[in-house]
Amino acid sequence: MQRLRAGIVPYGGGRRAALFAGPRDVTIRGREIVAHENAACLPDGRLSLERVAEFQEGTVFALPAGPAISLGGFLTGSLPGILAALPYFPEAGLAGPRPTAAQMGVLARLGLRERHIALDAPRGFSRVLESRAAPAHGAPAEADMLALVQMLRDPAAVDVPERVAILPWVHKAGFALRNRASLCAWLRARRVRLLEPETAPFEATAAGLSRATQIIIADARDAGLLGLCSSDTRILEIAPEGWACGKIRALCATLGLEWRLFLASAPSYPVLRPLPVGAVEALGYEIPIAALCRALESM
Repeated sequence: MQRLRAGIVPYGGGRRAALFAGPRDVTIRGREIVAHENAACLPDGRLSLERVAEFQEGTVFALPAGPAISLGGFLTGSLPGILAALPYFPEAGLAGPRPTAAQMGVLARLGLRERHIALDAPRGFSRVLESRAAPAHGAPAEADMLALVQMLRDPAAVDVPERVAILPWVHKAGFALRNRASLCAWLRARRVRLLEPETAPFEATAAGLSRATQIIIADARDAGLLGLCSSDTRILEIAPEGWACGKIRALCATLGLEWRLFLASAPSYPVLRPLPVGAVEALGYEIPIAALCRALESM
């Protein structure tokens, strides 16, 4: 459990920006393993205690996966707890929804790819082990998380300064990023590498983060990816004003990373303008490029 109480003055935002830097008391919970006898794993990631047509003997860890879970969420969800418990269940497999290509790359690097059972239909097992969040007073998450990232992290590059940006994936964003196109063009002009962890091979994502000396990250669901960078990497989190959740901040404290916050505009609805073609979110925000430039230069 990690608690943060230090105040922070963010970059950007309005005159009262310090009031919107996110919660000052953030808890990161560890994981606990719960055993279910004669349970079934469903293709949507849930568990069921009802009998299903397909059943096999054996023990498996239930592993939520698939396109509904970001790669960062995959790294900070059930996986650290499963990895910590595997020595106690050496014959256990993993079962759950079919992983994305990037998630399968993680399993391959951990040596778990051949032990994973991708489910297209419900399947029962004699024992299903579930890794879930422990109570607030439970064991801390630091040890499990650090053990996982040490197995996944590429060796840090030497004397190769590089800035990396991870923008919200357009199909998973909670709010529409209205100036995404101009922001991407500006980042590329400044030689900032844009990573796409959901669609790129995991090897490319891990290599890009291992070389980064500064990371711009704009979605808390990608927080788990920060475990793949070196300990001296500087992190600049971007959040709409009023919507900094503290997850990235807490994980940076766990990993010993230098963290700063940049507040973009608050989400709003363009009442007098139609939504862009293909937009799925009514609310949107913009990242002011000039203010972001000043923040990067001062870090």
